[in-house]
Amino acid sequence: MIQAKTILYLLSTAAVISVLALVITPAPNTIGMTVENEEPQANTSSAFEVSVTGTGTVYLDPDKVAVTLGVETNAQTAEEAQQQNSQKMNQVMSSLKALGIPENQIKTTTYRLYADYDWTQNGKVFKGYKVMHYVMVTCYDTSRAGEILDTASENGANYIGQVSFGLKDETLALARQQAIEKAVQNAEGEASSAAEAMAEATGNTLIRLDPTSLSVGYQYYTPYRGYPAAAPEGVQDTQLEPGQVSVTVSVNAAFNASLGIPVTVWN
Repeated sequence: MIQAKTILYLLSTAAVISVLALVITPAPNTIGMTVENEEPQANTSSAFEVSVTGTGTVYLDPDKVAVTLGVETNAQTAEEAQQQNSQKMNQVMSSLKALGIPENQIKTTTYRLYADYDWTQNGKVFKGYKVMHYVMVTCYDTSRAGEILDTASENGANYIGQVSFGLKDETLALARQQAIEKAVQNAEGEASSAAEAMAEATGNTLIRLDPTSLSVGYQYYTPYRGYPAAAPEGVQDTQLEPGQVSVTVSVNAAFNASLGIPVTVWN
């Protein structure tokens, strides 16, 4: 008869063999197959920094015009030149105020008195004294620029200088903010394109693009400036077409680009 110890030994050995067989037996139709509806996971292998400059420009219709105009007079004495100039300039100023231009929007930019000479082969010849008095007139209705020039000319102004169409301070601040937003978007696009190109060149895939720094670079405001001629005496039809003005801003940005090779997730 077989002893009880021998029987127990045989039974335990058979159980161990059965467990091992269960562990190493593969489930049918699963070896080498990806899990259904499972997205591949990326194994990040490297990272580098992308530094770019983005620019943004905003175009707006001007809401401010500044006109430089004035009076020039000549006389044999300094006193006479000043008196003539003062008389004509007072008439110009009164006509501008009659148009509704506030006094605080009329500012003297140049006042000069000097001895005037002609230069000949025999040296300089005294001509008399000259007085120049120029003012800058600011108006927030750009359609009145021609009216301002014509009115000033009819009332004694014999100098018409620069006409500049631009933006009010609050309008300019808003335009700069909009230009910065455009510049940031441009920088993001430039960084993305550069990182994608690097990934393709190295056989990798762009995994992440994270901004690390951003600073505002140059800001450029371009008002329209011109030097129009006033209408002929007695004619009130000076026309000025300002077009649009532009506000440009640049930003300097840096991004961390992470590259990786997609790998398959196995069951």
